[in-house]
Amino acid sequence: MSSSGETLWLQLVSGSGSAASLARAFLRPVSWAYGAVALAYRGLYEAGLRRAATPCLPLLSVGALSVGGAGKTTVTAYFARRALTRGLVPAIILRGYRRHSSENVTTVSDGTTLLVGPREGGDEAVLLAQLCPGAVVVVGKRREEAIGRAAAAGARVALLDDGFQYFRLRRNVEIVVLNALQWGPAMTVFPAGILREPPRVLARASQVWITHVAAVPPEIVAAIRAWAKAYAPSAPQVLCDYRVTACRLMAGGEVSLAGATVAAFCGIGSPESFRRSLSSLGPRSLALRIFPDHHPYTPQEVAGLAEWAA
Repeated sequence: MSSSGETLWLQLVSGSGSAASLARAFLRPVSWAYGAVALAYRGLYEAGLRRAATPCLPLLSVGALSVGGAGKTTVTAYFARRALTRGLVPAIILRGYRRHSSENVTTVSDGTTLLVGPREGGDEAVLLAQLCPGAVVVVGKRREEAIGRAAAAGARVALLDDGFQYFRLRRNVEIVVLNALQWGPAMTVFPAGILREPPRVLARASQVWITHVAAVPPEIVAAIRAWAKAYAPSAPQVLCDYRVTACRLMAGGEVSLAGATVAAFCGIGSPESFRRSLSSLGPRSLALRIFPDHHPYTPQEVAGLAEWAA
């Protein structure tokens, strides 16, 4: 799906008007088929018809039920830092979305040195390596092979980023992240909504983390909690939010946005959360340009953004 097509689809399924309702009704039969296939594929592993491998390290998976930005990356970083404070070397394992490399498995960081850039390792993996110095970061389509590489580099526990739909590995803990900003009519199965699978699979969660709870009214948080409780009655719920502590210049030092005229851009799964974070810093005005998730910026785009911001 192109970026413009993705934007149009999301506007259609997330809207509250008659056009959005009609679009969801039109897409609902496709969603039933999509959900049935998703359940069948998961069921192959749960029934033992397809074997899931046991990783060589204890494994905690951080995943999501929805497409788009749920907050998985920051939750993964949280657990990596917790491991480091307890004297454990964590491995952060990712697929490496939109990376360009001929290698099946790539070590992004050995825990000491950043070995590759965003092109070879993926932007998310490089970000996590920078956020969690001391963690081993490995990307690969076959995550079981990536865990083996990380174990050889000295990792003692593995964190699987975006792992809820990766069935090839057994895991010790299953964290599922829900974004409170995504709550609404679109909480149904793709393509009539944003869910990757029917919500009943939430029963597999060890814990349910609900992000951005301070950005929505309390009644929405209560509705999400009740919805999650209905599908995962035994899973503890963790409520969390994000707070910007500082804006740092790439050249060093910090800058205040209070009262400033701000031009910003992003290419992330939840641009609305980025907008809210910037707005919380009190700028006089804010202009935001949104690019697709994991967008690789061209030199022409960077030059255009600089001209626009000026």
